[in-house]
Amino acid sequence: MNNRVKGIAAAVLSAVSYGTNPIWSKYLYADGLHPHSVLFHRFLTTIVLLALLLVRQRLDFRLTRREAGVMAMLGVLFAGSSLSLYTAFTCMDSGLACTILFVYPILVAALMALCFRERAGWMTWLALLLSVPGLLLLSSPGGGAHFSWPGFWLSMLSALTYAVYIIIVNKAHLERFHALQLTFHAMVFCLLCIVAHSFAGGPETAIRWILPQGRDYVLVLCNALVSTICPLMTLAAAVRCIGPTTTSIVGALEPVTAVVFGVILFQEAITGHIVLGIAFILTAVTLTLMGDGLRSRGLRGRLLAWRIHRARRRRVAA
Repeated sequence: MNNRVKGIAAAVLSAVSYGTNPIWSKYLYADGLHPHSVLFHRFLTTIVLLALLLVRQRLDFRLTRREAGVMAMLGVLFAGSSLSLYTAFTCMDSGLACTILFVYPILVAALMALCFRERAGWMTWLALLLSVPGLLLLSSPGGGAHFSWPGFWLSMLSALTYAVYIIIVNKAHLERFHALQLTFHAMVFCLLCIVAHSFAGGPETAIRWILPQGRDYVLVLCNALVSTICPLMTLAAAVRCIGPTTTSIVGALEPVTAVVFGVILFQEAITGHIVLGIAFILTAVTLTLMGDGLRSRGLRGRLLAWRIHRARRRRVAA
């Protein structure tokens, strides 16, 4: 099996495993837990597993004061994104929430253009235009689909905070960190934010420290392993084999997986509006990522240089 096949297989596994996120939360909600409790147990289990991996790979846990400040900021953003999305799962169909969340690559491109003066190509602007009808279709799914405007805006907030998270990771000069180290530290601060927010919210958001049923411990472990650790490891493997752009494009399977599992396991509706809305969103995201890939490889610059070279040769020949 060559590297490309391995990379695509890893990218598919990463997207599909992350797309299972709503499954565990929905079953835990059915057992009486709320988003704060579900996320607390998910991230606590993930942190323990990541710590074991860091020790096994002999990676250190140290942070400078500046790095701790950056990690705290990432933790706040990750907590905000997670709480928004998991609360959206309680307000609307999980497949719709995950599809709306998937506009985050478009928001990253738009924010980079607005805040950092990065040049946005025609693919980015076309992607922004295509995302609008996609979101409008998802906001009126019809056919008995469970939709709510609070859930819609929570999903959009989750996408926005995750987009800012990605930009800070990109701009904060954290090159010395292995992906496991970065995720571990961000999740530690994320967990602290969730605990603090749960106390601030009063009895309604109070964390249940002991899970109500035995099966809930299995669900939490699946949430940590299948929806967190597995996507992290397979994503890193995919990026090494096929690069970040192709990996991100294959990641379009993530919301599709969430929709499929929602229909099969939770009898969530699938309508023409939902299918068309997903198609618009996935096309927009693919265009955004393809535009980023062209810029990162410098193909436009090479094409321009080749045209200049040809023009000079013609002038010399004349």
